[in-house]
This record gives sequence, structure tokens and C-alpha cells, in this order.
Amino acid sequence: MSIGIIEIKITDTISFLLLPLIYSLVMGLILYLAKPFKYIDLEQAKVAEGVMVLLIGVLLCKLAISSGQSIGIIFQVGPALILQLLGD
Repeated sequence: MSIGIIEIKITDTISFLLLPLIYSLVMGLILYLAKPFKYIDLEQAKVAEGVMVLLIGVLLCKLAISSGQSIGIIFQVGPALILQLLGD
């Protein structure tokens, strides 16, 4: 058995899929609850918080520049994109 999509047939037309994302969520939950080792202490966590704010800010700027270049396409798509986002 390998990590991949597992299909469980319930009926002829209905099936249940186990996707690889579910495996990673379960493994992350197990590691979080088991706490097999200590990752960082409180001082390192405070430093990491500041670094993450800076790095996420840079990422958001990059995404804003990329989406700004495609603003014409976004306006052409118009209501369909907005309705899809509302559906999500």
C-alpha cells in the first residue's frame, strides 16, 4: 500500500475517497498531541513570530504585484469569480 488516493466503493455510483492531504493532517495531529520532542522554547517562539510577520508581508507584496498585473483578466472574468469565491 502506498500513499495516494484510496477509493472505497459504497455503492455502484457512490464512492468515498481518502486523499493524501488527509494522511498529512492525521500525521500532524498525532505529532501535535504526542509531543515526542520539544521544538523551540518561548524566547525562540517570540523571535520566530517577528520573522514570520516580515516574511508573510513580503509574500503578500509579491502576490499583490502578481495579481495587479492581471487585473484586466480579473475584471473580464467579473461576476463568475466573485460568485465562485462566495461559494467557497
